[in-house]
Amino acid sequence: PNDSFVPDYLYYNLDIRYSELRKLSTGDGGRGGLNLTLIRAVEIPFPPTIDEQRQIVHIFNDMDKEIEKLKTQRTKYQQLKTGMMQELLTGKKRLV
Repeated sequence: PNDSFVPDYLYYNLDIRYSELRKLSTGDGGRGGLNLTLIRAVEIPFPPTIDEQRQIVHIFNDMDKEIEKLKTQRTKYQQLKTGMMQELLTGKKRLV
């Protein structure tokens, strides 16, 4: 823990910059790899207050939770569709 930033804020910021960091790590096309030196070289804009960072993290956490709910719902609908296809397309169930 650090009093100057919220760790989850840093996580979200680095997560959104992952592609940028990967490009820096490969350099001349070699295998590359992320390291602390590369990460330190990236400028990360921080809101002026810890409270604002917390609010931003709260928004992203809520969005992540909603995304997970939607993924679960999607999986259930896919399973329902698969079951209906097996029943209807094999003739086990008839519509009429």
